[in-house]
Amino acid sequence: MSAETKDMLLEVTSATSQATCRKIMDTLLQECLKLGLGTKVKNKEQILVEQIRITNEDESLKTVYPSKLDLEYSPVDKITVVREGL
Repeated sequence: MSAETKDMLLEVTSATSQATCRKIMDTLLQECLKLGLGTKVKNKEQILVEQIRITNEDESLKTVYPSKLDLEYSPVDKITVVREGL
């Protein structure tokens, strides 16, 4: 990672607790905002988060992250969630 880095793939996994994974990812994104990591959009730092599907072993949809209930701490203009046909 360098100052020129624009995109990162972050993955948090657990065999036992989806709730823990959500908490860790929420905290990670919150800390990124505090550190000013993101992209300048109209003179404001912004983080773009792509929504992902969380599936069972048989590939059926279990949930998505971030859902509308996640990232509640974030000011609306700081984190943008990209939802593509989920």
